[in-house]
Formats: sequence, C-alpha cells, structure tokens
Amino acid sequence: KPCPSGDGQAAIDRLVSRLATAAALEHPPQILVLRHALINAFALPGNRIVITTGMIVYLKAPDELAGILAHEIGHLQRRDPVALVIDQAGWNAFGTAIFGLNSTGQFGQTLLSLSYNRDVEARADRSGITTLAAAHIDAAGFEHVMRRFAARGDIDIPYLSTHPPSIERADAIKAAGKPGDPSLSPEEWRDIRTNALACALMPSSVLQ
Repeated sequence: KPCPSGDGQAAIDRLVSRLATAAALEHPPQILVLRHALINAFALPGNRIVITTGMIVYLKAPDELAGILAHEIGHLQRRDPVALVIDQAGWNAFGTAIFGLNSTGQFGQTLLSLSYNRDVEARADRSGITTLAAAHIDAAGFEHVMRRFAARGDIDIPYLSTHPPSIERADAIKAAGKPGDPSLSPEEWRDIRTNALACALMPSSVLQ
C-alpha cells in the first residue's frame, strides 16, 4: 500500500526534481513509495516511479538512492515502461497503468512479471550516470550500492533479476561516473529513512 506523504516524501520529490531537470525531462516524475519488504524500484507509464520501503531501508546513503532514481529516470527518458508494458502485457495492462482499469492487485502481479532485457537495463545505467553528472551528484553512491548488491547475491533481490550482473554494473559506473556534491542533506536523508521505517511498521488500516 502507498505510504502517507510527509517530510520524507517532500525530500524525495526535491531530489527527483533535481535529477529530472538534469535529465531534461519536461516534468519531474511522480514518486510513489510503497510499503513492501521487497527491495525493488521500477518506472511506470505516465511518468511515474515506484520505490518500496524495503529498498529505502536497504540503502545506506542518499547518493545510493540518487543512483537508483537516476537509473529509473533513464527508463523514462526513452519511454521504456510504455514499450515494455505494451509489448509484454498488452494494451489492457497499459490501460490499467494509465487509467486504473481492472483490479489493482491483478496489475501489481503483472508488473512483477515484466522484465527488460539486459541491453535496456545497461542503457538506463548509462543514462543514469549522465544524469548524475549533469546534476553534479557524486556517482560513487551508485557504484557502492551495486557492489553491495553483488556481495549479497543478485538472485536474492527482485530488482536485479533481469539486470546485468551487479559487479559489472559497478565497474562500469566506476569507469564512467563523475565526482560531485551530496544529493541530499543529512536531515533530508534522515526524513526519508524515518518515514520509510514508520510506514513499514504502520497497521494496514492506516494505509488506505
């Protein structure tokens, strides 16, 4: 279920706006934080990005979050979610994504079954690296989270099931990434983490 808005959501929105400007998107994506233990994030048709509380809790630094979001913005730049949903799930699923047709639960299962090929994922990584550089955000966090994914084992993390191996991604980010400034203040990162943890512990009745 979606997490309530708060200071953490506002901090994420500011970061996404900064990344979207650097990526030359006409409008910043809408960010939806979902209460779910899975470590996952994905872009949707309609200029939207979903990130789970499991992912936010797993991340150790704001620049890691910036790298994940820059990657998803890379998908939006090339309209990858539209092509993916239509190609693999059909126009009916596309209508659900845009207009809310059919059951949300059924569409959620459809989303979990979709996957980009590895070339598309690698291209989104390259776009993310370019976006981080344009936003003057240090790419080291993006590299570090890929190395932590690799150490844990990609197979345990749904977000990585169809991506190129994390160690290869980390090496590519290290080679092409640029140094830069912090993506968020310590206070903003604290708000994001605090909100995600609070949401993860909320009774389901609150998340309506």
